[in-house]
Amino acid sequence: MENSIFSEPTILGLDPGRDKCGIAVMDSQEKVINQQVIDSAKAIAVIKQLWQQFSVSLIVKGDGTTSK
Repeated sequence: MENSIFSEPTILGLDPGRDKCGIAVMDSQEKVINQQVIDSAKAIAVIKQLWQQFSVSLIVKGDGTTSK
């Protein structure tokens, strides 16, 4: 069965900032399986890589208060 938000989702959390972003991936048992802080300029590439690596089914984004 393909991963979806209705069947044991893998969630990628993104907390964007002006200079850096926090990114974490959590599995369906609420265990953090990847966590990193990266340069904001590299965020899209890292998200794409994590999306494929962990079969992410949902992305949750913080409010980015300092990224505006």
